Amino acid sequence: MSLRPHPITRLGPFKLHGPGAWLFPCSVLTLSSAVAGYLWLAAVAALSSSLTCTMQLPMSVFLGGMFGVGTGFLSATAFPGRATKLMVAALVLVVAGAVGFIAGDAVYALRCQSSIPLVRRLLIGLL
Repeated sequence: MSLRPHPITRLGPFKLHGPGAWLFPCSVLTLSSAVAGYLWLAAVAALSSSLTCTMQLPMSVFLGGMFGVGTGFLSATAFPGRATKLMVAALVLVVAGAVGFIAGDAVYALRCQSSIPLVRRLLIGLL
């Protein structure tokens, strides 16, 4: 009796097989890159005497976007339909992106002025 290997098609609620299978590895890579970025930024903030405050807003937006895209893709892998995947990914991207932006801004807040009031004024100006 020989044992035949079976492909892994699910990892918890996340689907690893089929048309949307590319979402899982992309989400893991994007999330791990975002976490590495946060760790690097926290290390620079803790160890360096000169943290460039002019990079606060772009870096917070970039890390928040990476975190939002990674969590959006990861959340989308748990749902079956394309429209559902798209709606879930968009919703999670917005919420997790905002959380990621605030986390990036919090690291810079140790030495720089927070950029959240500036973003709030920009958003109110758009409405």
